[in-house]
Amino acid sequence: FHWNTDETTGESDFKSLGYIDINYLVSHIESLEIITQLFSGKINDIKKKNQEMPGKTLVVSIGMECNVIGARLSVLFPEFDFSYIPRKRKAGDHNDIEQKIGLEIDRYDTIILIKDVIVKTSKGETEEIIRDLFYGKNIHLISLFYCGSPDKKKDILKGIDNAQFHSLIDDIKISICGMSESNCPIIKNKLQTIYRC
Repeated sequence: FHWNTDETTGESDFKSLGYIDINYLVSHIESLEIITQLFSGKINDIKKKNQEMPGKTLVVSIGMECNVIGARLSVLFPEFDFSYIPRKRKAGDHNDIEQKIGLEIDRYDTIILIKDVIVKTSKGETEEIIRDLFYGKNIHLISLFYCGSPDKKKDILKGIDNAQFHSLIDDIKISICGMSESNCPIIKNKLQTIYRC
């Protein structure tokens, strides 16, 4: 089980019967090489489409697993600056200096955000990060996995100007559980392992 908690309401807004173990994927060189190639290819596509990036570009990884990916990308794209921010829900696990970009954001025109999984929409953490830190910038959000329905994909980043969403793998679907936590027979009978994120 994978239970997501909405940061604004504290309610569980996403319950799934599946889980993608990103930590495992970035911990093994074979899969990490493939992931790096996928992100690198997408960044090169974006560069070609935009006749190189307008102005100065910053690549920002969201979350520790994406920091591993982003660090590798920083070697492949030395013309871009690189930084990392922890996921909002895990901010308490990091000291104050780790929670800040550490670079003057006003110097950058284009921001490339590296994300591991987007399941339904960008509502919550990702949208909040964009609005709080990068509002008014040219944004490219690249997610390794998009596990939502195809008809909702176009709504990712809807309402945020100059923002585009790119997914690298979007044919893996995670089944959504519509049952409340208190009524779930698996939970009542303690047959579960729940990963809370």
